[in-house]
Amino acid sequence: MLLPGVEGVAPGKVVILGAGNVGSNALAVAHGIGARVSVFAKTGKRFPALKERFPNAEFAIGEASKSLINADLVIGGVLTPGQMSPKLVSREMLREMRRGSAIVDVGIDQGGIAETSRPTSHSEPTYIEEGVVHYCVPNMPAACARTASLALERAVLPFVSMLLKNQFNADLASGIQVKAGKVTHEHLAGDTGRAYSRL
Repeated sequence: MLLPGVEGVAPGKVVILGAGNVGSNALAVAHGIGARVSVFAKTGKRFPALKERFPNAEFAIGEASKSLINADLVIGGVLTPGQMSPKLVSREMLREMRRGSAIVDVGIDQGGIAETSRPTSHSEPTYIEEGVVHYCVPNMPAACARTASLALERAVLPFVSMLLKNQFNADLASGIQVKAGKVTHEHLAGDTGRAYSRL
């Protein structure tokens, strides 16, 4: 399937689950190449800005199961910091999808958004389950190491500076998930079945 389509052939259908950083970047690429795009999210908080930039995309709050049936590509970009990825795509939903369609599960680092997702690698990046091609490579940004490193530096450097200045505050404390071998993040403890310990 050529996602932009060609003259006389309709473009492919891309369904994006999540409207955060991953979802909005996936939208920019899919929209930019001319695919038909639908974005689903838990809330519509980011929709107004995205609708302004991508007026031809469709946006909806809630479940995407009916749209998955006609999808050529599903991109799962749901992340809740400190929690495992919610299972948004069941095996039954996959069975309804067109054979040969694909799912890219960016949330695989936190367990994946599909019931059938399991980590793969850059050397063997895909597998087929229920007739749907799965791409579930953890740490996908590593494929573009320079860009990923610069983005990570930009995100982390302010916190490193705080640590160097001994300025431990609430923002920094909220990022601590394990300390001295104890899980200090309540959601992570629940998701992993470990005891929760307050900081």
